[in-house]
Amino acid sequence: MSYFPDDHTGEVIAQGLKDSLASWKMSEDRQVCMTTDSGSNIIKALRLNNWTGLQCFGHRLHLIIENGVKDPRVDRAIGLCKKVVSTFSFSRKKRRDLSVAQAELSLPTHQLITEAPTRWGSRQKMIERILEQEKAITWVLGSEKKSRHLVPNYQDTGIH
Repeated sequence: MSYFPDDHTGEVIAQGLKDSLASWKMSEDRQVCMTTDSGSNIIKALRLNNWTGLQCFGHRLHLIIENGVKDPRVDRAIGLCKKVVSTFSFSRKKRRDLSVAQAELSLPTHQLITEAPTRWGSRQKMIERILEQEKAITWVLGSEKKSRHLVPNYQDTGIH
Protein backbone atom coordinates (compact mmCIF):
# COMPACT_ATOMS: atom_id res chain seq x y z
CA MET A 1 0.00 0.00 0.00
CA SER A 2 1.09 3.52 -0.60
CA TYR A 3 -0.32 6.97 -0.04
CA PHE A 4 -2.24 8.10 -3.13
CA PRO A 5 -3.70 11.62 -2.63
CA ASP A 6 -4.25 12.38 -6.33
CA ASP A 7 -7.50 12.01 -8.28
CA HIS A 8 -8.20 8.39 -9.09
CA THR A 9 -8.37 8.82 -12.85
CA GLY A 10 -7.10 6.14 -15.21
CA GLU A 11 -4.17 8.34 -16.24
CA VAL A 12 -3.05 9.09 -12.69
CA ILE A 13 -3.45 5.46 -11.59
CA ALA A 14 -1.50 4.24 -14.65
CA GLN A 15 1.43 6.43 -13.69
CA GLY A 16 1.11 5.50 -10.00
CA LEU A 17 1.29 1.80 -10.89
CA LYS A 18 4.40 2.36 -13.02
CA ASP A 19 5.98 4.35 -10.17
CA SER A 20 5.15 1.59 -7.70
CA LEU A 21 6.80 -1.08 -9.87
CA ALA A 22 9.89 1.12 -10.23
CA SER A 23 10.07 1.77 -6.46
CA TRP A 24 10.01 -2.00 -5.86
CA LYS A 25 12.73 -2.40 -8.51
CA MET A 26 10.41 -4.59 -10.56
CA SER A 27 10.73 -4.57 -14.33
CA GLU A 28 7.58 -3.82 -16.35
CA ASP A 29 8.51 -6.40 -18.96
CA ARG A 30 8.37 -9.14 -16.29
CA GLN A 31 4.90 -8.12 -15.17
CA VAL A 32 2.43 -10.75 -16.42
CA CYS A 33 -0.95 -9.35 -15.34
CA MET A 34 -2.66 -7.45 -12.55
CA THR A 35 -5.64 -8.69 -10.58
CA THR A 36 -8.21 -5.92 -10.25
CA ASP A 37 -11.80 -5.09 -9.50
CA SER A 38 -13.98 -3.96 -12.39
CA GLY A 39 -13.49 -0.23 -11.82
CA SER A 40 -13.44 1.68 -15.11
CA ASN A 41 -10.49 3.79 -13.88
CA ILE A 42 -8.43 0.68 -13.14
CA ILE A 43 -9.33 -0.94 -16.48
CA LYS A 44 -8.31 2.29 -18.23
CA ALA A 45 -5.01 2.45 -16.31
CA LEU A 46 -4.10 -1.07 -17.40
CA ARG A 47 -5.05 -0.28 -21.00
CA LEU A 48 -2.92 2.90 -20.94
CA ASN A 49 0.04 0.89 -19.63
CA ASN A 50 -0.68 -1.88 -22.14
CA TRP A 51 -0.87 -4.38 -19.27
CA THR A 52 -3.08 -7.45 -19.03
CA GLY A 53 -5.77 -7.37 -16.35
CA LEU A 54 -7.39 -10.30 -14.57
CA GLN A 55 -10.62 -9.57 -12.74
CA CYS A 56 -10.70 -10.69 -9.12
CA PHE A 57 -12.83 -13.83 -8.77
CA GLY A 58 -14.03 -12.85 -5.30
CA HIS A 59 -15.13 -9.43 -6.50
CA ARG A 60 -16.95 -10.90 -9.51
CA LEU A 61 -18.65 -13.50 -7.30
CA HIS A 62 -19.76 -10.76 -4.92
CA LEU A 63 -21.29 -8.78 -7.83
CA ILE A 64 -23.11 -11.90 -9.06
CA ILE A 65 -24.53 -12.58 -5.60
CA GLU A 66 -25.62 -8.96 -5.19
CA ASN A 67 -27.36 -9.12 -8.56
CA GLY A 68 -29.04 -12.42 -7.61
CA VAL A 69 -30.57 -11.07 -4.42
CA LYS A 70 -32.39 -8.37 -6.39
CA ASP A 71 -35.11 -10.97 -7.01
CA PRO A 72 -38.14 -9.62 -5.08
CA ARG A 73 -38.68 -12.93 -3.25
CA VAL A 74 -35.09 -13.06 -2.06
CA ASP A 75 -35.10 -9.36 -1.23
CA ARG A 76 -38.26 -9.80 0.85
CA ALA A 77 -36.81 -12.74 2.78
CA ILE A 78 -33.55 -10.89 3.49
CA GLY A 79 -35.50 -7.81 4.55
CA LEU A 80 -37.54 -9.92 6.95
CA CYS A 81 -34.36 -11.46 8.41
CA LYS A 82 -32.94 -7.98 9.02
CA LYS A 83 -36.17 -6.87 10.73
CA VAL A 84 -36.20 -9.98 12.93
CA VAL A 85 -32.57 -9.47 13.97
CA SER A 86 -33.24 -5.79 14.63
CA THR A 87 -36.33 -6.60 16.71
CA PHE A 88 -34.32 -8.89 18.97
CA SER A 89 -31.27 -6.63 19.18
CA PHE A 90 -33.36 -3.69 20.43
CA SER A 91 -35.35 -5.64 23.01
CA ARG A 92 -33.79 -7.12 26.12
CA LYS A 93 -37.11 -8.87 26.86
CA LYS A 94 -37.17 -10.56 23.44
CA ARG A 95 -33.54 -11.70 23.83
CA ARG A 96 -34.42 -13.15 27.25
CA ASP A 97 -37.51 -14.85 25.80
CA LEU A 98 -35.39 -16.22 22.95
CA SER A 99 -33.03 -17.83 25.47
CA VAL A 100 -36.00 -19.41 27.26
CA ALA A 101 -37.44 -20.69 23.97
CA GLN A 102 -34.05 -22.10 22.93
CA ALA A 103 -33.83 -24.04 26.18
CA GLU A 104 -37.43 -25.31 25.88
CA LEU A 105 -36.86 -26.41 22.28
CA SER A 106 -33.36 -27.84 22.92
CA LEU A 107 -31.82 -25.44 20.40
CA PRO A 108 -28.29 -24.08 20.60
CA THR A 109 -28.15 -20.91 22.70
CA HIS A 110 -26.86 -18.76 19.86
CA GLN A 111 -27.60 -15.09 19.42
CA LEU A 112 -28.90 -13.80 16.11
CA ILE A 113 -26.33 -12.41 13.68
CA THR A 114 -26.51 -8.96 12.11
CA GLU A 115 -25.53 -8.57 8.48
CA ALA A 116 -22.62 -6.21 7.90
CA PRO A 117 -22.26 -5.18 4.24
CA THR A 118 -18.48 -4.90 4.58
CA ARG A 119 -18.11 -8.43 6.02
CA TRP A 120 -18.31 -11.00 3.25
CA GLY A 121 -20.54 -13.89 4.17
CA SER A 122 -22.31 -12.07 6.99
CA ARG A 123 -25.63 -12.15 5.12
CA GLN A 124 -25.35 -15.91 4.74
CA LYS A 125 -24.49 -16.30 8.42
CA MET A 126 -27.48 -14.13 9.38
CA ILE A 127 -29.82 -16.28 7.26
CA GLU A 128 -28.34 -19.56 8.55
CA ARG A 129 -28.82 -18.42 12.14
CA ILE A 130 -32.43 -17.36 11.47
CA LEU A 131 -33.12 -20.80 9.98
CA GLU A 132 -31.37 -22.54 12.89
CA GLN A 133 -33.43 -20.57 15.41
CA GLU A 134 -36.69 -20.42 13.42
CA LYS A 135 -38.74 -22.37 15.98
CA ALA A 136 -37.53 -20.23 18.89
CA ILE A 137 -38.04 -17.03 16.88
CA THR A 138 -41.57 -18.12 15.95
CA TRP A 139 -42.27 -18.94 19.60
CA VAL A 140 -41.19 -15.47 20.78
CA LEU A 141 -42.56 -13.33 17.94
CA GLY A 142 -45.78 -15.32 17.62
CA SER A 143 -46.67 -14.72 21.25
CA GLU A 144 -47.15 -10.96 20.74
CA LYS A 145 -49.69 -9.39 18.42
CA LYS A 146 -47.29 -6.50 17.57
CA SER A 147 -44.54 -8.80 16.33
CA ARG A 148 -46.53 -11.66 14.80
CA HIS A 149 -46.07 -10.24 11.29
CA LEU A 150 -42.33 -10.91 11.60
CA VAL A 151 -42.74 -14.68 11.99
CA PRO A 152 -41.02 -16.23 8.94
CA ASN A 153 -43.38 -18.27 6.76
CA TYR A 154 -42.79 -20.92 4.10
CA GLN A 155 -42.36 -18.23 1.40
CA ASP A 156 -39.48 -16.75 3.40
CA THR A 157 -37.73 -19.96 4.38
CA GLY A 158 -38.67 -22.42 1.67
CA ILE A 159 -39.47 -24.88 4.49
CA HIS A 160 -42.94 -26.40 4.38
